[in-house]
Amino acid sequence: MSTDLKSSCHQFADDTSLIKYLDDPVKSIRDINDDLKKLADWANTWRVTFNASKTNFLRFSFKRRQPDLDPIFLNDTQISEVTSATNLGITLTNNLSWDNHIDKICVKTGKRLSILSRCRCFLPRLSLESLYISMIRPVIEYGDIIYDNTTLKNKLRLDNLQRKAAIICTGAYRHTETRSLLHELAWEPLVQRRSNHKIIQIYKIINGIYPNYLLELISPFHNDAYNLRNIHRFNAKTRRTEISNSSFFPSVIRLWYSQPIPIRESITVSQLRHRLNVNKVKSSRFNRLCTGKFGIQLTRLRLGLSALNAHRYKYNFIDTPLCDQCQITAETTFHYFFSCSSYSDARQHFFDRLFTDLNIDAINYSKTDLLNVLLFGLVNKNQQPTLLQIIFDYIEKTNRFQ
Repeated sequence: MSTDLKSSCHQFADDTSLIKYLDDPVKSIRDINDDLKKLADWANTWRVTFNASKTNFLRFSFKRRQPDLDPIFLNDTQISEVTSATNLGITLTNNLSWDNHIDKICVKTGKRLSILSRCRCFLPRLSLESLYISMIRPVIEYGDIIYDNTTLKNKLRLDNLQRKAAIICTGAYRHTETRSLLHELAWEPLVQRRSNHKIIQIYKIINGIYPNYLLELISPFHNDAYNLRNIHRFNAKTRRTEISNSSFFPSVIRLWYSQPIPIRESITVSQLRHRLNVNKVKSSRFNRLCTGKFGIQLTRLRLGLSALNAHRYKYNFIDTPLCDQCQITAETTFHYFFSCSSYSDARQHFFDRLFTDLNIDAINYSKTDLLNVLLFGLVNKNQQPTLLQIIFDYIEKTNRFQ
């Protein structure tokens, strides 16, 4: 079908796009009409029907005064010009803005987050995380290496989508710090994931895993007169505009050569992924087991924003951090577990169970170390469920978070 066309023809499944550089608008439009006539003849020969009403054209230009273009026809039907169009799931606009594309991502992701939010009442935390990672985050990250040069405002909108998912999965309050939420779940920031995706893509291009036409878009330095150190380095053509310089190839080449040598010399893609994630924070099993009503309360205590007065005071929700019962000491997490006189009976039972079930002598144990154990778990993973059950029972007996 693409034989003997003057325009560049790109096909994927049943989608076909023609691309033409309008150096001479009159001649270029004439060439496009000739190509569309050839495609119409091809369709008649092979009994294929092209729907002209669903066909349109998009002109990319930053010029304030756009030249008038002659009409474009397909099957004697004039094709209309549009300001934006979606190609393979990526929404392109005539001014190369990503606002429309990010809008669609937010709408689609928002619907799925609503479903995830309705599931939080009867699904454990681990299942909620799996749903986000498998069904929601891919929507956000589809084509992220292409739209990575979008505005900071749009990037923040995407970050807020992941933040909402983190709040749903953990049950945290909505004012909780984003950094604490991501650390709790061991999720990477989206900007870091986009960076890693770009590095993996350029690795595949350079090493011939992807088709050669992508490699042809970048070229190494060549200087026959001198044997330079950077003779084998790839270089993207310098662009005149900032939006072009921040597009995929110019930005990813700069990013690639900023990486440590071991990453660039990775032998396989698997090895590259491993080296990129070598410093990634591992997910805590203790944190993942904090599910249900009391697990959410323990998670909030660990994140530093719960119903305790000291936490609420820190975020300017109330005027005093003092405990409602004691009235002389700030109601911190430490105070709640070890000091408040209102929970003496529950605390004694709590300490007794720690000793009998886990052999932890809470009386002689360092209170700071014990608090870390209560919030972040024990080294022995087999004892984690028992420890959590003891903590949950204490939270239930104190009735502080009802």
